[in-house]
Amino acid sequence: MGIGGVALAKTLQERGYSPRLTLLDIRGDAIKEAEKFSTEEGVTCRCIAGDALEAYSLGRFDIVLLYGAPLPHFDAWMFPRLLASASEATKDNGILVIEEMDRVYFIFTKGFKDFLVESMEEGRFVVSVHKEYDHLRDVYRRFGVDLISGESVEIELTFRSIATIASFVWMFYEQVDIVGGDDLIHLIIGKKPRRKIMPRDLKELPSFYTKR
Repeated sequence: MGIGGVALAKTLQERGYSPRLTLLDIRGDAIKEAEKFSTEEGVTCRCIAGDALEAYSLGRFDIVLLYGAPLPHFDAWMFPRLLASASEATKDNGILVIEEMDRVYFIFTKGFKDFLVESMEEGRFVVSVHKEYDHLRDVYRRFGVDLISGESVEIELTFRSIATIASFVWMFYEQVDIVGGDDLIHLIIGKKPRRKIMPRDLKELPSFYTKR
């Protein structure tokens, strides 16, 4: 909803730069929140409701930022398409920055299980349970419910380690670095986009995927 992009733009402004910020999210309501938030923070931005897989159509940028640990929402086949889009949207001397957590480490060391308390605060008590695993897409389907309001949602998540994310980035960028070292949040940075695999090369998905 613009938090990472706006924070980055403000930091650059404070250092004397004049950044031109573009925010992209497939959810229209998130874009509305982003517009409101950026205005409140005094940052001018272009807010677009659109698919990250098509981000390259917006042009090329000095910094491509994937913020808010978004990768679980891209399954095993959408993830390479996302990186192809990102690399095509990155200028030759630009960088890709991904904010993510090591979800595989979290699952195996932090007690992820069939029943998990997701959020517990005043007026809200959300739990999730495992429903099924789709081995063709590497997707875990979970059913979440707010025990107080009764609201429920089914979500699909794909879990990756930081090393796995970085190795995929390496296929699309010549230089890769990992910043951070705690158990949770890291930054994966890609420099010098290879542009050997283009977004158009990955549009035709395997037949088993499309027929599932």
